[in-house]
Amino acid sequence: MSETIDPLLYMREFVISKKPIQITDKHLDFGNGLLRLPLDTKTAWQRRDKKGYYTLGSLFFMVINSETKNSDYCREAARLNIPQVSFQDKPFVVGYFMGETTEC
Repeated sequence: MSETIDPLLYMREFVISKKPIQITDKHLDFGNGLLRLPLDTKTAWQRRDKKGYYTLGSLFFMVINSETKNSDYCREAARLNIPQVSFQDKPFVVGYFMGETTEC
């Protein structure tokens, strides 16, 4: 029997409990090798502008850069080829992954 995980819930648990997550080789590395998921893993998180869905990498990159200046965030996301989270969605993304809200 195979076991499936919800990548949003899995990442949220790691962020809230401050467990290590790193970006390595176009993957998110959870718990120092416990689980590796591609940055482009599709999620069910729909953009508020209805222009598609966010990838796991996009959401994680926003969370770890939530305090970064907008211009620096945009530049680094472009450099890493990670699609950006719209600033309309930022408070919802950060709030969910930081445990401030339970809905995404």
